[in-house]
Amino acid sequence: MKKLFLALAAVILGASMAHAQMQIDLMGAYTGAGDAKSQLGFGGGLGMTVVPNVNVMFHIIDGQYTKNADEYNEVAYEHLMIQGAVEYGYRFAAPLVWASSVALGWSKTGIEYNYSAPLADKESLDDSGFSWAVYTGLQWIATQHITPFLQLGYHMSMYTGGLKDGSIAGVQILVGVRFTVFGSNKGIMDEY
Repeated sequence: MKKLFLALAAVILGASMAHAQMQIDLMGAYTGAGDAKSQLGFGGGLGMTVVPNVNVMFHIIDGQYTKNADEYNEVAYEHLMIQGAVEYGYRFAAPLVWASSVALGWSKTGIEYNYSAPLADKESLDDSGFSWAVYTGLQWIATQHITPFLQLGYHMSMYTGGLKDGSIAGVQILVGVRFTVFGSNKGIMDEY
């Protein structure tokens, strides 16, 4: 009976995945990270459509900023987020989709003080922990497989170590392109 159940589950899951859209996101990111300053960075994601208009995504976003670069009082900031997200897209006008998502996961923030004075040591603070984010914005279905997007969001990281008293949160802007590698964004006969 177990073998029959497993075989049936494999057929159903395999058939549903064969008709699902699989997406790859590439993006640039502006991240307001509070005490870790505002940072520019990049990111990527992998996702799958589970039901029409609902995607499950996994994304990584990394940002960096250096204050007083190449000076005696240089400070380097970095913020990394690895999260899973659920995204809902509402098609309100022919090629436009209003997408909103909620993401939960892990983040790591580092602050490194590099003093070049004689006998000075490097000092660093870093921490990792739980993070969450919400996003909303526009997607433009350009072709069956290419969808540029712009999203505005807010993120927060919660730490218990060296940065537990810090505020690592802020606005995040994502600009990127989604490539649909399996399935398509629209039918080949659609006029938009």
